[in-house]
Amino acid sequence: MGLRYIPLLAAALLSAAVVPRLGIEQLVAESPRIVHGRVLGSHTARSGQFIWTHYRFQVLDNWKGDAPAEIIVSEPGGTLDGVTMEISGSVKFQTGEELVLFLYQTPIGYWRTTGYWQGKCSIASLAGEKRVHNNLRHASLVDIDKRPAQAKLQMPDRIRLSEFKSLIQGLGRR
Repeated sequence: MGLRYIPLLAAALLSAAVVPRLGIEQLVAESPRIVHGRVLGSHTARSGQFIWTHYRFQVLDNWKGDAPAEIIVSEPGGTLDGVTMEISGSVKFQTGEELVLFLYQTPIGYWRTTGYWQGKCSIASLAGEKRVHNNLRHASLVDIDKRPAQAKLQMPDRIRLSEFKSLIQGLGRR
């Protein structure tokens, strides 16, 4: 590779968030709240030097922890008063999306997705059944756990919503 490609490679690497891969057991353990919900809307606001986007969710089903009928999930970044702040790795949501969310509470009181994109699972109908899709294609993940891959329970993809709920609730009881 010629030297002229090094700046392009460096720029690509710096623009992507690299986060530790969480197995499903760890994701459940680190999420005091897990919900099945739908995005109702969003707004942006400033908190100190940062712009945050706050997403309002209707809770369709509470899988772990206590969740009210509506919750706010906040992610850093957004556009406010003509100023855009982009934070690598921040999770984005669209109004109307149906999701399973793994959430933790920040020290400033905001609820965020656990493990960045790992904490957002999309729901789509496939052959008349609701199926859960992980969003891991959005994340650059690194394994920090030294156990062999087969010893870790990985995040499933395209699993029936009812099966995923049973799996999550079973892991939450451990």
